Amino acid sequence: MSGITAKHLGAFFLFCLIFLAGACQKEQAPTSPTLIRINDKNVSLRHFQAEFKRSFPLWEKLPPEEKSEMQRALIAELIDRALVRSEADRLGISISDQMVEKSFQAFWNEYPPEKRETLLDDQGITAEQWKAEEKQRLLLKEVAMRAVYEKLQVSEEEVETYYRDNFADFKGEEEVRARQILLSSEENARQVLSLLRQGGSFAEVAREHSLSPDAAQGGDLGFFPRGQMPEEFDAVVFKLTPGRISDIVQTPYGFHIFLVEEHRKPTKPSLEETRPRIRSILLERKRETAYNNWLVRLRSRAFIEIDWSLLNHTHRGPQQAQN
Repeated sequence: MSGITAKHLGAFFLFCLIFLAGACQKEQAPTSPTLIRINDKNVSLRHFQAEFKRSFPLWEKLPPEEKSEMQRALIAELIDRALVRSEADRLGISISDQMVEKSFQAFWNEYPPEKRETLLDDQGITAEQWKAEEKQRLLLKEVAMRAVYEKLQVSEEEVETYYRDNFADFKGEEEVRARQILLSSEENARQVLSLLRQGGSFAEVAREHSLSPDAAQGGDLGFFPRGQMPEEFDAVVFKLTPGRISDIVQTPYGFHIFLVEEHRKPTKPSLEETRPRIRSILLERKRETAYNNWLVRLRSRAFIEIDWSLLNHTHRGPQQAQN
């Protein structure tokens, strides 16, 4: 079974998209056989099948071997999740409704008002389901931080060694500093573009008309390299000459107008410039290793039983792990 890692939290929640809290409860429906036992918690076959269909809507089109691999992966994630939740209980860690609401509002405010009505519908979930999922994400992060990551450190010697050994791999990146104005319709965008071409200050027009959260800063996006922003941004701003205003650019967020203020050519970065990046790389590696080792210890102390025969696989039948 493959454990979740700090590096792959996104993949972890692909497998456990919605309602995993309900999946790892004591058996409530005797008509559905138990597929997984994790200490005193059970996951029924019906719960597992529902989670699998939600996580993989096109599961019926999967080849048998790939379907089997995805089922095993989901089982592993459900087991690890149950173990982490038990650790949260043991450590007295919980996530308040206020924390979840704050996170939801931050997510909500990333999108213009006219996009919000259909935002969750497009994802096939309700606001309450999003909050339930977010509560589980926040709980996982908090448990990992307090039980695994808190004491991990990267020394200056490790940073310098990494820089020396990997100097040839460090490549400077071209960057641009740009501003944007986000509008809700093409008609509004054309009106604003006309104001700009008549000599209006881009920053002032952004403050007055832009729907983007950076409007208060005059639409300033700061410096960024390729790949950091949506690809529609990169396709425009890296071709613009500094001081030039773009045509209207449509993205899933709305209609944008860009102004490029400065280009930075790529240069070979120094140790001082790369220190934060190297420290982040090394810390992430340590976190991944520590998290995997922690999960291995949790599994070794747990009673785990899986009835593979319920999935009509060729596995040997129920497997047990008990310390």
